[in-house]
Amino acid sequence: MRSTFMLINSYFWKTFYGPIMSFIFPVILLAILGNIFKVEYVYPGIIAMAFLFIGILSLPLTIMELKQSSLFKYIGSSPVNPLKFTLVVIGFYIFVSILSSFIIFFTTMIVFRHDVFPSDGFKNGILGGIFTSVVGSISFYTSSGIHLLFVIVAGLLIATFSKTPQQALTVGLVVLIPSIFLSGMIISVDIIAQSKILNWISRLVPFRYSTGNMVISSTPLEQIGDMFQRLSVDQKKIIFGNESVLADGTVNLMIGGRNPMEGPVAIKSIEDLARAQAQFGDNMKAGIFQQKLFDLTLGSSLDKQAQNSDNNIFNWVSDWSVRRLPDVGPLKDFIAEYFSQYASDGEGASLEQLQPIADQIIEGKLGWLDIFMKQTNTLYFKADRVLNMLLPLSCTAGMMWYISTNFSWSVR
Repeated sequence: MRSTFMLINSYFWKTFYGPIMSFIFPVILLAILGNIFKVEYVYPGIIAMAFLFIGILSLPLTIMELKQSSLFKYIGSSPVNPLKFTLVVIGFYIFVSILSSFIIFFTTMIVFRHDVFPSDGFKNGILGGIFTSVVGSISFYTSSGIHLLFVIVAGLLIATFSKTPQQALTVGLVVLIPSIFLSGMIISVDIIAQSKILNWISRLVPFRYSTGNMVISSTPLEQIGDMFQRLSVDQKKIIFGNESVLADGTVNLMIGGRNPMEGPVAIKSIEDLARAQAQFGDNMKAGIFQQKLFDLTLGSSLDKQAQNSDNNIFNWVSDWSVRRLPDVGPLKDFIAEYFSQYASDGEGASLEQLQPIADQIIEGKLGWLDIFMKQTNTLYFKADRVLNMLLPLSCTAGMMWYISTNFSWSVR
């Protein structure tokens, strides 16, 4: 067993593609994609992708190199049977994958240190969803282990039926490319879901399900649960104004059109904020602007209150949602122009009930509009959550059975 392990290790380091795909390429992708997108969106995908490179590309090519050597036939004539050999291969590439994940982890700590250790505390950083919650940690390690075993066994399957290294490489690339783009590794599942065709195609990619659990278990806590309560007092002051925020974090918000004698609305949770939104929308609809402005600002967000969720992959009885901030730039430009037009038409009296938001938009203080535009998107429904666990495990078991009955010590 030990000699077999050392043999595979020597072949791994002799092939230039093994170390490059395992250690160098994932770090390059992390640096590039982490600066293009938000790093918290791509961090779990980079780890899942590194495992995919190792299992789908590096492993089959190394085995095929061995199969074409005379040394491999000697292994077949030794007491090492195919089952023991495959277990050694799985163990070696698990070791390589763990080493790769540590390199990605430390690179993230160095290159994106301000995102890992933000000013408002580590729990709100990109690793907060993993390391500040026991459930999150257990879920992440479990989901990563399932995904890792899944891709390594898939790589062994490719090596089992391939006849040449070129064939193994071709099959690996055919599997790899759609998996990278349609499994949530680079492009988030909620973005993929915007296209019905791509969404259904992505459901045919098996690694979407194992990657899904990694995304769930590593999502920063600030993106799940009660968004409003996770805001710090300083953040609330920036969003709502210093005079509106009390020391305990309660926001006293004046709703447009509200009688000043009634005083502000006290907001302590996302439910309070949703009620304030609804009241604000009713006031807008009662004004001369009628429905048009309401539909373009708060209409959709009123139907999508933030749902409580968690990063527990073992919770199969509820949908899993995450908050994303949509592109509100064009919307803000329209609203600013809309207000300017009505202000210039002498409609100042009717504009009074909307003056708070008008001032915020025209003066460029747009923070609290962003909060109103926060959307909660369901990435994984109940059925998806069950498949995320059962499908990778069942596929792994099926592939292991095929490998155990069809593995050959020769490419012929």
